[in-house]
Amino acid sequence: MTIQIQRKGLRFSIRLTVVGVFALATTLTAIIAIGLQYHFSRAMAVETAVARYKNHAENTRNYLSGIDNNAFHITRILAKHPQLLTKIDSPQETLSLFSEIMASNQLFYAIYLGYEDGDFFEVVNLNSSNTARRQLKAMPSDRWMVIRVEGEGTERKRHYEYYNDQFQLRLTHSERSDFDPRIRPWYSNATIADVYKTRPYLFQHLQAPGQSYSMRLAGTNTVLAVDITLSSLNSFFNSQSYDNKSEIFLFQPSGELISSSHSRTDIETLPTAPAVTLSSQEQEFIQSIGTLRVSNELDW
Repeated sequence: MTIQIQRKGLRFSIRLTVVGVFALATTLTAIIAIGLQYHFSRAMAVETAVARYKNHAENTRNYLSGIDNNAFHITRILAKHPQLLTKIDSPQETLSLFSEIMASNQLFYAIYLGYEDGDFFEVVNLNSSNTARRQLKAMPSDRWMVIRVEGEGTERKRHYEYYNDQFQLRLTHSERSDFDPRIRPWYSNATIADVYKTRPYLFQHLQAPGQSYSMRLAGTNTVLAVDITLSSLNSFFNSQSYDNKSEIFLFQPSGELISSSHSRTDIETLPTAPAVTLSSQEQEFIQSIGTLRVSNELDW
């Protein structure tokens, strides 16, 4: 039996009405259920992401705090070491001391001394990063590198010495240099009372960013410093990433990027440029204007 309802020309059967109400109730129930599921799933995902972020931030803070404390402690102890109060003509004793410290602290890129007369002595840990080994043109067998700067005027030179893990000298070479440690921030701001920590800056020999911890030796104007490269933090950040799509960035309060988990694996190479052929008049013009200075930096 079919009962029909008629109102102003519209006809609905009971069966259609029941089916329609059921379909509408089912649709509304499904929409509400899906909405609630989405809401709670989103809330759970956000909560998990925030928890992971807090965990990253806490681990990073503890990690950086540990590096700071270690660098401050090592710098303070070395600055009190009696054998550093005078210049050492042979680098073996200082090389042995500095290398022993850095062998136990792989994040330390270098330990060095800046003297009152402008001389400089540095021991570099080539295992601190791939950037150090590549930039300083070291062989895989090289473990330590000694950099000495000495001399005056045109006779001032930078000496490079490459040592293996047995402290055997493999290669040495020299080049002219105008590097003066006395004008560097780690030297000019160092005091006897406490360790001075620099802001991130570009290391002169490595041409990579890092921070220095320095302290003046008592009774002298000699300054001892410990360097840590910011690239050494990349491996820590990579270990904190949960998947390949996540990235971690560490910024200064001013917005400057200090380090990140992102590393470029593909190094872009410049295309080969054809030789420029100059006429005799162009060559004479270039010779007449003296030294040309060219830079690829916007703020040089």
